[in-house]
Amino acid sequence: MKRHLFSLFYPSLVAAVMMSSACSHSSEQTTAPRHSVLTTTVMTSGSTSAKSLTGIVNERATVQLGFKTAGQIENVLVKEGQYIKAGQLLATLDTKDYKLQLQATQIQYDQTQREVERLKKLYEGKALPGNDLDKAESGLRQLAVQLQSYKNQLAYTRLMASTSGYVQSVNFHRGEMVNAGTPVVSILCSGQMQVEVNIPINIYQQRSHIRGIRCTLAGKTYAMRLASITPKADNNQLYKALLNFVSATDKQITPGVNMDVEFIMTEQAAIGYHSVPLGSVFEQNGRHCVWVVNADSTLSCREVTVTDMASDGMVVISGGLDGSETIVKAGAHTLQDGERVKIIEQTSQTNVGGLL
Repeated sequence: MKRHLFSLFYPSLVAAVMMSSACSHSSEQTTAPRHSVLTTTVMTSGSTSAKSLTGIVNERATVQLGFKTAGQIENVLVKEGQYIKAGQLLATLDTKDYKLQLQATQIQYDQTQREVERLKKLYEGKALPGNDLDKAESGLRQLAVQLQSYKNQLAYTRLMASTSGYVQSVNFHRGEMVNAGTPVVSILCSGQMQVEVNIPINIYQQRSHIRGIRCTLAGKTYAMRLASITPKADNNQLYKALLNFVSATDKQITPGVNMDVEFIMTEQAAIGYHSVPLGSVFEQNGRHCVWVVNADSTLSCREVTVTDMASDGMVVISGGLDGSETIVKAGAHTLQDGERVKIIEQTSQTNVGGLL
């Protein structure tokens, strides 16, 4: 009788245990994260356009060099267009008068110095008041200052290049008289070139939307950086912009050369358009979809309308998103609707190759 009852209830007991195990396993699958994912926020989409202009290469600095003292030019040692190095001798003045002044002062200084030495011995022998010795030493110091001044003036008769570059102009020649500070030679500083371009008002008003600038010469493109824009337009309603080269230039970039300039502008975003990474979009039953991450870390499949592929590799979405969503960035084909996921940081080392 006992064996009969056990046989009767055994199938029901087994079924109950199996159902309980299945429900427990199903519950674990629902609550435990199965995948770790990278997420991103939906961005408002905007397109770019290129505005083409023409600019001219100029030196960033022009140095006007002149003698620090007046005189008659004895020799000019450089020509216009010549490349010179910093410290090179450019021109000289007649030194005759300066040498005579220096010699006369040197003689007076030497004589005074001997007199001071003689007075020191008298003072040490208590044959001379200290006041007389102080006056003599003060006079010697004044002569030393005057002597150094004449030495400087003699050195100022040699005009040296303060920087390397090209001679733009020579304003005086041998035999002409010049005053102190009058520009004699103009130098275009080497290695500090920039591009000057006149921009129209539409670019000036959208200058905050400048995404990049590039210049092209003989098929070679150079990245540029905006140095400045004058805030006042000229008579043609153009604003002068100065562009600096991001990296070193080559020999074909010389002052006076015209270059093609392109301003890469970010246009105003189209209403309702958003951008998402390419890896976040997957196809399901002929529809384009993305995984939206809910507040409880579960996933919801969201159908979207793909409009275009942007130049930076982003997919332009025109429908299905409002811009507030957080979506899975990559690996969308391995996920399931309603699945709970573990969100990892962008810098996590577990995301080898950016595949998650």
